Amino acid sequence: MIKLFKDRFLINTGSNAFSRLFNQVVNFILYPYIILNIGVEAVGIMAIMESVVGPVSFFQSSFIPSKIKYLSEYSSKKIWIQFNNVVNCSLLITFIISIAISIILLLISVFFENIFSISQNSIILASQAAIITAFTVLFSYSLSIGEEIFMSIQRYDVYNGVIILFSTIKLLIIIYFLNVGLTLNILLIINGLSIIGRRLLLIIIAKKYVPDLIFNVKYINTKTLSELFIFSGKILIIALSTFVTRHMGQLITGIYISVESAAFYYTCHKIYSFIKSIPLLFQSALLPYISQFEALNEKNKIIIVTKRLTKYIY
Repeated sequence: MIKLFKDRFLINTGSNAFSRLFNQVVNFILYPYIILNIGVEAVGIMAIMESVVGPVSFFQSSFIPSKIKYLSEYSSKKIWIQFNNVVNCSLLITFIISIAISIILLLISVFFENIFSISQNSIILASQAAIITAFTVLFSYSLSIGEEIFMSIQRYDVYNGVIILFSTIKLLIIIYFLNVGLTLNILLIINGLSIIGRRLLLIIIAKKYVPDLIFNVKYINTKTLSELFIFSGKILIIALSTFVTRHMGQLITGIYISVESAAFYYTCHKIYSFIKSIPLLFQSALLPYISQFEALNEKNKIIIVTKRLTKYIY
């Protein structure tokens, strides 16, 4: 078991590192050209869209460890009924969250000029960006369960392979539009279709790796929903602090200073996030294994693995 853990952990961490490095390098190279093409104020609008999503999406992010934990436990025990319970309850939760975020964004599209400090020339652009973001959230959030299924069965190589595939396609499309004319709305549509496409593909191929996977409302039940909420409640506090330290700063900057200033805030935080994420490559690959060892009641292995790997995280 330990040897299997080491091999799979190395593959998972390696694929995480390569995928993240690939995306960060691409973003680092493209970002200056994107700013030059769409303008600083447009980048600020994009940053505000992300921060508007933040207040509600931190509920979504707090559920991810909970879903991975239970999916990992039930897949290791091969209890597929419980596995499908978690999958379908997760779909319900993310669907409700996506509707809430979409409604907020649609309201923002109407009242953007009354809330944020923005030039008159960019009001229509901001409203259109909010509508595009609303539809992206509505169609992509629920599909995220495919990513969590692959994490829970320790197939980060497949998950990251799909991410790299769609990142490459997105890169080529953005390069094309940089040559013919890139706008904020085109950029948001490209990003949105990339997210929806990769998540949809992961759900489609998940059946190959988990033959017993079933999507059906009959698996939705209050017991599983309660388990997900109880475990996620502890993580919600951490997610809330992330919102306060990051998204509130961007929103306050956009409201009281200017949308352009929010763009600079956004850019600085992207650099900070990249540096901070490097040691956490281990952490995302570690969670499914700890959950499986816990399900198999192998607590000694949890202690051994945690001691060996936390030194790399910190």
